[in-house]
Amino acid sequence: MADNTRMKEIYAELKKNADAIDLVSTSMTSQIERLEVAGHAQMTRMEEFQQANAAQFSQLNTTLAHLLQRLQTSPHGVANSSVKEPQRNAFQFTALANRVDGLSAEAILDCFISGLNNEISRDVKAMEPRTLTKAVA
Repeated sequence: MADNTRMKEIYAELKKNADAIDLVSTSMTSQIERLEVAGHAQMTRMEEFQQANAAQFSQLNTTLAHLLQRLQTSPHGVANSSVKEPQRNAFQFTALANRVDGLSAEAILDCFISGLNNEISRDVKAMEPRTLTKAVA
């Protein structure tokens, strides 16, 4: 009979432990589900952010392409530049570049140099200017 009582005590303790394990398991499953939902929502926000950035940079690239095209087709544009009128070209270029939001100074400088005649562009690149002012000088 003592063995039977001891067995009942062990069974009750095992049942209590099993119930505690079930409770923890249910809680962890719920937490995992919440994390999965939050992770999915975060991935969705990240994808939306990437799409917005892609649209913004697409617009920036389009504007930059129009800027370059305008400079190359302009009768006084940078592409037709000579050593005699660099300040005027730099002023025109800066006026056009200021219409574009989000361009770094480095991107503006690269755009300016790429629009110069090959000979002038080569000389300017050799100076390794850090600013548009230094490129014109």
